[in-house]
Amino acid sequence: LFDQLKCEKVRICYSNRGASGIDGNMATLIGIAQVESETPLVAILGDLTTLVDINSLLMINTVKRPVIIIVINNNKIGF
Repeated sequence: LFDQLKCEKVRICYSNRGASGIDGNMATLIGIAQVESETPLVAILGDLTTLVDINSLLMINTVKRPVIIIVINNNKIGF
């Protein structure tokens, strides 16, 4: 539902559920951040999503824009 958010200050909103709902989200945000820009990329991830794809953080030094990652501790709700 987040991609349907209407906020005047948000220019572009991406959302990614992954095949199982949790896989590849960190890699997706690293890929989006490869586009050079001064506009920060803010990512909101759940705790299990982050844990499953934590190895993608190894690519964080390749990004070309500011990146802010917010991890929500939702105690793996739904699993």
